[in-house]
Amino acid sequence: MPKKNKKEEVKVEPKKIKKNDVIETPVVEEKVVVQNTEPSISEKREYLRQKKLNSKKYYSFNTRFIISLLVFMVLLTTSLILIIMSISKINEQTVDYKESSKIDYNVILKDDSFYDSKYFKEEPKPKIYISSLIKDINTTFDYNFGVSENSNIEFKYSVIAKLVILNADSTKVFYDDVLELITEKQIMLINDKRVNIHETIDLDYEYYNSIANSFRQNYGLNTTSYLEVLINVSSKNLDNNYDLNDTYSRSIKIPLAQQEVDISIADDNSTNVHKIVVKNKLLVSNRLFISIGIIAFIIAILCLIKIVNMILKVYTPRVSKYDRYIKKILKEYDRLIVNTTTAPNITDFRIVRINSFAELLDVHDNLNLPIRYYVITEHQKSIFYIAHHSEVYVYIVKAVDLERY
Repeated sequence: MPKKNKKEEVKVEPKKIKKNDVIETPVVEEKVVVQNTEPSISEKREYLRQKKLNSKKYYSFNTRFIISLLVFMVLLTTSLILIIMSISKINEQTVDYKESSKIDYNVILKDDSFYDSKYFKEEPKPKIYISSLIKDINTTFDYNFGVSENSNIEFKYSVIAKLVILNADSTKVFYDDVLELITEKQIMLINDKRVNIHETIDLDYEYYNSIANSFRQNYGLNTTSYLEVLINVSSKNLDNNYDLNDTYSRSIKIPLAQQEVDISIADDNSTNVHKIVVKNKLLVSNRLFISIGIIAFIIAILCLIKIVNMILKVYTPRVSKYDRYIKKILKEYDRLIVNTTTAPNITDFRIVRINSFAELLDVHDNLNLPIRYYVITEHQKSIFYIAHHSEVYVYIVKAVDLERY
């Protein structure tokens, strides 16, 4: 047998793979890119919003309407019961109030050796004084008011002096003058039962007496003169629980142009008692109940407004987008549009379709022709057009096309 050549290639037959043999493939290392899967803040908010919407229960119109109606009835009934329970009615009530006043005076004398004292302050005072010895008369006015219940009352008072000169038998007035000694003042009685007014005035007797003497001497008349000093008090109740509108007046009278002066006080230490009968008076007996009742009544009114709005939304006919669009065009361009009741015959014209009413307005501006309007189907379809020679420019409005947008 011949020997094999060293360079001769040795053929190796491929190994047959059996069914149960496992083929080993090289393992290729792959780089795995890890992406950040953390959601953004906006995504989290959207997720929470959707979750809240999905978890929210839906209530039908009838359910919401019945609940609102029941809440309204319960609140209204509760408020009325609480208000009625907290108000008590008095058919008749008596309010008592008392007015009292005192006028006091001291006669201040001129320097004279006959009297040791310059004024009389002893009690009782003498009734007759020598006019030539009187310098001033110190006068004091006291007014007291008391009422049986707390009240808000406005008091206004003033002090005036009246200088009067009469004939001898006091039947005719020769001269009179009113002097304001204390201008009107105001004092308030607020949530209280008593008020006191105290005023002191020094009357210059020599001044007033000289006026009366000069009048008598200048005209040579036999006259009777006096100075009357009055305090006037008016009171007015500011509450509505009872009516009070009263005027009170007290005076002191001093003779003038006489040798002897006899000072007199009208109704000395006067006291007046009054009674006011109040009928059908309403009193709040429980402020807590009436406060809760008023709050419940306000909430009941708000519920009623909501119920009315719900009814209006359901039963009020809605204006479609088509009707609003047509109404707007007819209102804004009324002077350019002519309404027609007959369908346009445009078969013999070359039809030019217009896509918007604004383009049709441009045609109107160029040709200076009116825009005609015709309703093809009520609330559904209409046509605006301009006819010019053999052409007609047409803009068709359809409810179906408008509802798409």
